[in-house]
Amino acid sequence: MAVTTWKEEFEVRLRVVNWNKLNHAYGKAGDVPDLLLQLLEPERFEGAMYQVWGNLYHQGSRYEATSVAVPFLVELLEHLSQGRAEMVNYLVAIALGDPTSFYPFGFRRGLPKGDDESDDFEDELYERVQASAFPIFLRLSGGEVELKTQKMALWSLGWFPERENESRSVLEESNVSAAHFALEMLDNAKQPMRARSEEEEERDFDEFEERISEIFE
Repeated sequence: MAVTTWKEEFEVRLRVVNWNKLNHAYGKAGDVPDLLLQLLEPERFEGAMYQVWGNLYHQGSRYEATSVAVPFLVELLEHLSQGRAEMVNYLVAIALGDPTSFYPFGFRRGLPKGDDESDDFEDELYERVQASAFPIFLRLSGGEVELKTQKMALWSLGWFPERENESRSVLEESNVSAAHFALEMLDNAKQPMRARSEEEEERDFDEFEERISEIFE
């Protein structure tokens, strides 16, 4: 009897989904299976990741195909030979929409993002990532993990305040700047939000970008 590899079994499950009935930024999502499989090929990873970003997360917008793809993306994170930091970052973006919009206040529920239907969809995406990817983020934040991936995993923990009881001790024991940022986001999420002027929003955006560049340089 032939032994089925994980990749073969993964591809079967990918292709069971009728992606052509789902939409992403450029229409029907029939290209998703091939793109996700290309992420497993080191020489094709960069180009495939670029397309996955644009198709399933286009300028902060997420789609029905994005939601269906989450469990496959999480599974890929476990099996990638490269690009794990990029995948962690991508999953956080899917969960939050735009992380910069929550800086410096930290993530919190209940903020109006659109109509009720879109709010429910975004909450569902957040829950899907939190439930399936957070345990992997936690595991990648320590141990024998390349520094780039460890930094991204530590940074990601700050966006899931409901799991603080699992992440705080890990973050407090780390001397990596990404952990300090994550702790700040967890602490800030407990404080009241304040209204910001357009100028303050622009300042916070620039500060966020600067801090992220320093953390991941």
